[in-house]
Amino acid sequence: MTCYVKSPLRDEILVIRQLFGYADARQHEASHLGATLPNSSMKDVLLIGIDVDTYQGYERLPTNPQLHIGVSVLDTRVLHQLVHEGLDSVRETDVVESYQFVVGDSKYCKTASRKFMFGESQSVPLGEVKARVESLACRLGRDSILAFHGDHSDRKALANLDIQLQPLYIIDNVKAAQYPLDLSYRLGLEAMLDTFGIPYTNLHAAGNDAHYALRSLLMIAAIDGQKMKSEPTREDLFSTLSAIARSARPITAGEKAKAFEESRRQIKAEKAARHKTRRAARTERRRQEREACVEIDGQCSRTEDVEDVYR
Repeated sequence: MTCYVKSPLRDEILVIRQLFGYADARQHEASHLGATLPNSSMKDVLLIGIDVDTYQGYERLPTNPQLHIGVSVLDTRVLHQLVHEGLDSVRETDVVESYQFVVGDSKYCKTASRKFMFGESQSVPLGEVKARVESLACRLGRDSILAFHGDHSDRKALANLDIQLQPLYIIDNVKAAQYPLDLSYRLGLEAMLDTFGIPYTNLHAAGNDAHYALRSLLMIAAIDGQKMKSEPTREDLFSTLSAIARSARPITAGEKAKAFEESRRQIKAEKAARHKTRRAARTERRRQEREACVEIDGQCSRTEDVEDVYR
């Protein structure tokens, strides 16, 4: 009989607790995560989801790279405001800013551009990628925390691209999710999204995967906090995290085209039905007129009277 050992309490979870402020940071030795927001126990940071996709390998940068990089940003200042003021005035999908940069013009890259759901994919030359990514992750001198879903390959790709990020901490969701989910194994992105009830599609486009890395991070915190049975005042935090993470995804281009075609078919069918109804009504009206009135010698007689005349 195989005995599985449950995942221990990892540093990633201790950092997440300190980050969102639902556990006393003095109870552990997690890395210091910078300043705290005013009137809050939440840290004042930018959460940055990163994903890099390529079919050319991650060990080195080829001479003609074909890749796409996703960057998603969630500001805890915005999150803190939403926790206290509610999500009524803001769409959950607008809380997370998402970007996708594509290098190369291969079919692989064009497919990724088409699949990106959270904005317009941007085709950029290799020389501009470093500046684009760093400007998003290091804006206005803000502290940042990076979130990956499996960080090994992505961090190699960033190093090969000379993208210099200096986060306070790097969270690997693959490891972080094990403790709150009580798992001895590690989940792939698709399995994790299914487990958390996060609606998704078009995975393996870097912009989408980076976005879902942040959504997954929010659900890890929500589930961990609820299992801890934190103070009742924290429920607003956990419900907000869950609402953002599980909010409806945008409609894809393919789904829009399918809905448009279905709408066209429905309009055409309704038009044909109306035309058929009008024709049937017109035919019935003419039949009734023939039965009710047959003109003989300039006079109108009932059909049965006309039949008597011709007998």
